[in-house]
Amino acid sequence: MKGKLVCRFHGGLSTGPKTELGRQICAAAKTIHGDDSRLDREISRITMQRLRFYALILGVPFRSDAGDKRL
Repeated sequence: MKGKLVCRFHGGLSTGPKTELGRQICAAAKTIHGDDSRLDREISRITMQRLRFYALILGVPFRSDAGDKRL
């Protein structure tokens, strides 16, 4: 590969998404810890809110098995 500084198959770091669609896909799939995407975390958050609400309606104490300290 004449004129190139690094091999496109074996050298150089990723330069990230180039298009707007690529950036959106990358942002949607972005994980912080583990394999949870933003959508997974949003679904989990809504589910926990519902469980807390149902516990409030039933008058029972709610404790999360996940160790959520914000109860």
